Amino acid sequence: MRRDSWFVLVVVERDGVVRRLIVSQVERLGAIRYPSDDLESALQLVAEEPRARTMLVDFVLAGSDIDDWVSRSRTVRPEMAIIGTGVVGAESDIRARGITGVLRKLWRIDDLVDATEGRC
Repeated sequence: MRRDSWFVLVVVERDGVVRRLIVSQVERLGAIRYPSDDLESALQLVAEEPRARTMLVDFVLAGSDIDDWVSRSRTVRPEMAIIGTGVVGAESDIRARGITGVLRKLWRIDDLVDATEGRC
């Protein structure tokens, strides 16, 4: 992925400190980012921003609504890369939900770049 043609990222993270940290790191890479603290707002951002191709979502935040939310996200933007973040051991559960990729917490910004390679 060329950094000069980076992507639009929707960051869905309830914890404001973590959300700001992710956003600041993504900005340093030159990406356009839209932070959100809930799934409904994120879905609306995706619907309104045609350049949004990647969404980073905390798997715990999504909770039991994840299946419905992923389905609705795919209806709005079928090609959307949805990267789930979670603790070690949650990967199989995250992938079973239709999530494109998984980042184990505590991940680094280079891990996000790797997870989106070829999707943005």
